[in-house]
Amino acid sequence: MKKIEEQLKDRAKDNPDYLWISGSNLYGMNTDRSDVDIRGFMFPYFDYIVNIKKFESIEFKEDDHKVYSAQYFLKLALKGDPLVTEGFFADAKHILKCSVFGKEIMALKDEIISNTIYGRIMGYSNGEWRKAMAIRIV
Repeated sequence: MKKIEEQLKDRAKDNPDYLWISGSNLYGMNTDRSDVDIRGFMFPYFDYIVNIKKFESIEFKEDDHKVYSAQYFLKLALKGDPLVTEGFFADAKHILKCSVFGKEIMALKDEIISNTIYGRIMGYSNGEWRKAMAIRIV
C-alpha cells in the first residue's frame, strides 16, 4: 500500500480540481524553445484540509508542473500572487481540467481578485528594471 504522501502526489498529478497552461503559452509569448508550464490546485485529503498534516504545493520538476492545495492557492490569490491569479483569467483552450469544485472557486473571481496584485507586479517590475539598469538601492 502506498504511503499517504505518495497518494497525494499521484492525486495532484492525475486528478487535480483545476489545471491550466501557464506562463508564456498562456500569454501567447511562447517560442519554439519555450517549455509548457502547468499550474493547478486540488483539494487534498481531509488530514491536510484541517491542518493535521501540511501540504502547500507539489512540484513535478521534470514536467514544469505545480499543483497547490486549494487552501494555499486561495491564500496566494488573496495576497495578489500573479502566478496563481492568472489561473482565474485562463481562457477555455488553456484549461486542462476543471472539476465541480474548481468551477466553484473560479466563480469567486470577483470576490478574490483585488488591486493587491498591482503592488506585487509593480514591485517585481521595478526590481527587474533595476537589475537591467544595474541600479542598486542602498
